[in-house]
Amino acid sequence: MFEKLGKFEIKRVLGNGAMGEVYLGVDPSIGREVAIKTILPAAAQGGDAKERFAREARAAGVLNHPNLVTIYEFGEDQGVLYIAMEFVKGHDLDELLLEQSLTRTEALEILAQVCDGLGFAHRQHIVHRDIKPANVRVQRDGKRLHAKVMDFGVAKISNSDMTAPAWSWAR
Repeated sequence: MFEKLGKFEIKRVLGNGAMGEVYLGVDPSIGREVAIKTILPAAAQGGDAKERFAREARAAGVLNHPNLVTIYEFGEDQGVLYIAMEFVKGHDLDELLLEQSLTRTEALEILAQVCDGLGFAHRQHIVHRDIKPANVRVQRDGKRLHAKVMDFGVAKISNSDMTAPAWSWAR
């Protein structure tokens, strides 16, 4: 595990996938927690993987919407490509569905919020292409729920014929 990537201090591993790991980090200048998605050097060999990872950062980086995870920075440090993004506390929607802990009304509210976020992305000519419960984080604030779509790893950008491979982070 890294102690630092770019300006971000690493606190712990949040999850991992075939191409890399996701860490909980802190921006020391403002104290904000961030999720840092990395691509392993072996997975980044060749321009295609690196370009796909950069494209994910660009695709999600232009999106600013309350129901989409915000991208803060894309960079490379110690030979590792990384994307620093908003850290969303809460649970993945797939966990909540498995636990059957949502009422029908809550599930519909989450669905509406996901649609709002995806609709905004579509208006920016970005199609997620891997929307599933594991790519939706849900925060509970008292009785209110707030959903955020994450992981634009296979996003399709208009005027581009390239897509990126699927990516998810386990907890």
